[in-house]
Amino acid sequence: MMAKNKIIVGISAGALVINHTCFVSGDEDYPNEFTMTGLSLKSNFICEVHYDKTRHERIDNIVKENNVIAIEDNSALFYYPTGEIVTIGKVHFFNKPV
Repeated sequence: MMAKNKIIVGISAGALVINHTCFVSGDEDYPNEFTMTGLSLKSNFICEVHYDKTRHERIDNIVKENNVIAIEDNSALFYYPTGEIVTIGKVHFFNKPV
């Protein structure tokens, strides 16, 4: 259980575990796309880390059904005990169509 006064900094895998569903698009390190379950501190988005605009088409299908937060390298999410998420660096928000 997380202490009420702690902040979680999400960089790469740390950002993935904040929400319920994590998406990893294929790259040199992980050639296949896959999803995994995070800590479920938030559940209203899917997180993609090491986002690269040249691979955007890989998340197109996910955006059709979910909100996506895509985090580029050298960027991060800060998760506060209030549930607020603050971003630093290059972070993109894609909202599912209504």
